Amino acid sequence: MNSEPALQNSPADDAWYDTLITDFCASASAAADLTEAGLVARAADDLIDRISYIATVAEFHAVFVRAVTTAALPPAAASAAQPHSETTILAFLRQLLAELERRRPWPRPALMPADPEDWPSSGSGLPIAWLRLPLPLVERAVKASFDTTSETGMPLLVLRLRSGRLVALIGDQGIEPSRFLVLLPDIEGQPDPAEVIDFLARYTGLPLETEGIRRSMTTLADL
Repeated sequence: MNSEPALQNSPADDAWYDTLITDFCASASAAADLTEAGLVARAADDLIDRISYIATVAEFHAVFVRAVTTAALPPAAASAAQPHSETTILAFLRQLLAELERRRPWPRPALMPADPEDWPSSGSGLPIAWLRLPLPLVERAVKASFDTTSETGMPLLVLRLRSGRLVALIGDQGIEPSRFLVLLPDIEGQPDPAEVIDFLARYTGLPLETEGIRRSMTTLADL
């Protein structure tokens, strides 16, 4: 199924364009050699999976097209790319664009924030794992922000996986929660929790734990 993410921001917006191309150039500066074998493919994987950046591959693609079409980088991007020259970066972007085109249609990002109203279970959620980490680090890992205004007083974040399935993270009550439960909707037809845990660990790097999860609780009411 063609599920390419919709373009949320326009590359014609100079501020947005400058931000994305500068962020990408700053990442590229860490590579010793932009002609290294496999680097273009890895960069394409990162953009398609939405691992290192909040923006989607569709947004980056449009930005790269603008940079290559104009054959120039904004001053901030050129500076961020050092020690690589503007010519080297533009050559890399041309290769990356070709690789992205070859991979169309792009799949959905590995995970994206979802509207909490999309959570299909109004009664309960099934805990499958937990993690102990400060909230800002969790948000950085999943590229999304928690809702801290829920009636329960517990920060909530609902994510949609590439498969279309939903998963929720819910934190302890308090100003600075550092413990979070990972939940699936408590409905029929859910995937194997181990597969979801492996997927989240792969694409977020979060230190998910399962020990004691079933002993401590089997459902979380009124998510």
